[in-house]
Amino acid sequence: ADHLAVLTGLGASLAALGEREQGAEALRAVLAVEPEREDVHRMLMDIHAADGRGYLALRQFDACREALRRRLGVEPGPETRAARDRILARGGTPRAARKPRVIAA
Repeated sequence: ADHLAVLTGLGASLAALGEREQGAEALRAVLAVEPEREDVHRMLMDIHAADGRGYLALRQFDACREALRRRLGVEPGPETRAARDRILARGGTPRAARKPRVIAA
């Protein structure tokens, strides 16, 4: 438990310092052990959104929802759903749903 708490704090601190990829790595290590950690999923969603990768943030939401359903039989809480809604409002869409760019010659 202490190890996971340190990794969570490290991930959040690195992200806050602008070292988002390193922060994401630490947070993914937490989820490898405790995939139902909704707070950690939200942190990763924020990191992806801050990097302009809303589609990855939404995939993280889906991973969170799946882990919660499988392990606990529950849906994401209001805070996580609100984070998803903010990402959607900023134009984050899953990559598969995006229209391909057409480059004029």
